[in-house]
Amino acid sequence: MANTTTNTAFAKLLAYDGQDFFIRTASVYIGRRPGANAITIGKPGCSSVSIRHFKIAYSKEKSCFELVVLSSKPVVVDGNAIKKGREPVALAHKSTVIIPCYHCVDPHAFCFLTPTKPVAPAPAHRPAPAPPAIHKWNINEKEQLKRFLLAYGYGRWEKLPKGIQDKDPAEISAYANSFIRSTAKAISDEPELSQSIVSLLEDSPYDKSVAIASNEWGKMDQRASVWGRRIRLLSRLTVFIDKYGEEQLLDNISDAMLLGQTPAPWWKRRHDKDLIVGTHRHGYANYSAIRLDPSLSFYHECKPPSEEERKAKKKDDEEEAVDDDEMDTSVLMVDESEVRSRSDSMNLDDPQDGYARRHTEAQAQTGTESFPSSDTLTRRLKKLVECMVKSAKSSSKKSSKSKESSSRKSSDGSRK
Repeated sequence: MANTTTNTAFAKLLAYDGQDFFIRTASVYIGRRPGANAITIGKPGCSSVSIRHFKIAYSKEKSCFELVVLSSKPVVVDGNAIKKGREPVALAHKSTVIIPCYHCVDPHAFCFLTPTKPVAPAPAHRPAPAPPAIHKWNINEKEQLKRFLLAYGYGRWEKLPKGIQDKDPAEISAYANSFIRSTAKAISDEPELSQSIVSLLEDSPYDKSVAIASNEWGKMDQRASVWGRRIRLLSRLTVFIDKYGEEQLLDNISDAMLLGQTPAPWWKRRHDKDLIVGTHRHGYANYSAIRLDPSLSFYHECKPPSEEERKAKKKDDEEEAVDDDEMDTSVLMVDESEVRSRSDSMNLDDPQDGYARRHTEAQAQTGTESFPSSDTLTRRLKKLVECMVKSAKSSSKKSSKSKESSSRKSSDGSRK
């Protein structure tokens, strides 16, 4: 989309090297391979720029263009680091937009410019252009996309499998949107869940061109509720990792919230963190890969699986990735009275605490631990995400009450 002509445009991005990127539509994607009618930036092989890094769209309500970050990597707008999940940021004339990069010689820096005489996007009464043609996907390609969405969640395009990663990103989004919308329609009797997964979607120019019957996505009538919950869980997991980072994931979760049945006697808080990080990195229920990841604690603390265990574990993981709807996370809950009586005396990371001390001594002799079963790990993962959601809601309520209290004090002070 880069050119230097002087045709009418709503705005433009002036790159560090002086190249003009004209914005001629009300909404445009910017990234390494954003698709048709979009702006392509970054050199091949640059990992700092995502396939679709951010979007610039015109807001009729605010009468200005806004920037929305789509990548897990932040964008710096006018000196402020904006992360994925944040509200759209208004762009003014001469706003600076930077994608931090330590690989390329030239920085990914742009200046957002608007015309001297503002040109608003086309009025609504004009007939909408016909949707662009789209390549029809075969059954295997759609199945690959579905499995990807159920393993990593919506928007994790950097994890796309080889079979479809080279397709037009706009097509990928359109087919992904179709699957999510079909799932949401099938669970219309669960409005909260249905709305939560639809709210994740990013519009694609091919949306109207993709019409797929729900039965083409597999057992939609039987699995829609399970798939919807899976996608919501993975979305929440990604939001928390983007917000807190891998190391601070559980800093806001008290030991009391995590009391109850753990996947193994030797299990500690660091294992909870690595379970979440491993799921985000390797995909939902891909416990074989999580176990063998050298950067996670399981690799060093659990005994290596035998060939028979590898085959059995792979089969368990595949079944777990499909049939986890029978799980009941209530088995991980603990009575509130038990929490109050034990929370002050128990430290989940203290090797001198009760059974943990005796188990540490035994571990020093054997140097190996048995890796928990797939269904046990899935229960724990659901419990952890549930705790993180509760903690986030609690923090939000406390913040709102604090603001209200400050507002009242300020109001009372002004009256005096």
